[in-house]
Amino acid sequence: MTEQLVQLNKKTKYNEFADKNPFENINKLLNHMDRFSAWGQGKDPFPVNIELFGTNYCNFSCFFCVSAFSHIGNPTMTKDEKNKALNHLDTINAISSHPERRKGLDPIYVKKFLKEAKELGLKSITGSGGGEITMWSGFREVMEYAKEIGLEIALMTNGAWNKKDTEFIKDNMKWVRVSLDTFDSVRYRNEKATGLFPKVIENIKNVVGGKAKIGLNCNVGDYNKDEIIEFSVDAKKLGVNYAQYRPILPLWFDTSVNQNYRKPYPKEWVEELKPKLFAAEQLSTDDFKVYISWDKFEGMAMPNFGRLYDKCKYHHFQCVLNADGNLYVCAYRMLEPDKFAFGNIYEQSAEEIWNSEKRKKVVNFCENDLDIERCQVKCKGENINNFIHLIENPKEESDVNFL
Repeated sequence: MTEQLVQLNKKTKYNEFADKNPFENINKLLNHMDRFSAWGQGKDPFPVNIELFGTNYCNFSCFFCVSAFSHIGNPTMTKDEKNKALNHLDTINAISSHPERRKGLDPIYVKKFLKEAKELGLKSITGSGGGEITMWSGFREVMEYAKEIGLEIALMTNGAWNKKDTEFIKDNMKWVRVSLDTFDSVRYRNEKATGLFPKVIENIKNVVGGKAKIGLNCNVGDYNKDEIIEFSVDAKKLGVNYAQYRPILPLWFDTSVNQNYRKPYPKEWVEELKPKLFAAEQLSTDDFKVYISWDKFEGMAMPNFGRLYDKCKYHHFQCVLNADGNLYVCAYRMLEPDKFAFGNIYEQSAEEIWNSEKRKKVVNFCENDLDIERCQVKCKGENINNFIHLIENPKEESDVNFL
């Protein structure tokens, strides 16, 4: 089957530069050269995008989830894990007395923050998690408001949203990416601890054909590596716009269910998958694309996972508003607000947070004292951090003035 698929689309109009990976954030950053140039000149522009984590509850428990460390509730958390997570909330002064602190962000404060952030230059928000953002009681209200004030909105989700939100999602999101991972309902239940597979498939079918671009994500591991090609075949049948493949990343934290995902896959594993991944790419047509995050697959076998930098600067262009009200450097260091939180929307305006002494200390820490070995490998900020590192540390033999 693999050899047959490789020959499928010889006549397909496929622009390798434009289509290979539209999610590559370096390419996206080049569309914001005014922002990048200002930052390069020592100015401090506001981020282009913010990820919004409305809640840290999730109705799934994907065993390989990179956000599980921040959950305060999911189907497989032990009593001790839940208590530890809830107690952590009460250590955050800004929300320790807020009556809704365990449910997620207060929409009143979020809308105020987004209005202020828009005035500072914010262009978009991505509803994601953290937990599952469509479980957040403020999801619809805040997303509607964000679009009303001129922000672009998008959604990263497990796909089990409430039926009443379907039409809104279908016609208002710029894009929707569902973390589906497998079309095998038994594997789905076993790896995600949920029986909601039929609901997710129905939700996907109901948003196809609307204004939102719909994609299905496949996090590839041992449990689903044999269905790489079939995943794209089935995705195409559903009528979605694209399928995307990424390797399951080695997790840096312990939970009661993630022990099989603590170690990275070896080079031999990646080499084994390449023929199937190449074959899946051949299913791309004008109306349906297959995207492979090759940098993440190949990085599994590279020294230091392909990470060149030892300073994090990605947060200048995207950061995370978490369900505790803190604006964080990224999605992976939210257990250490003293080191990685710029400020809290319950206490300060967007401008006050961005210009605060607290944020200056965090930026200084990320650029001078950060132990990068404790960070999630192949994180979202890696490519831009590598890009910045190469600009700031050009090789003498490159002769950079000779383009």
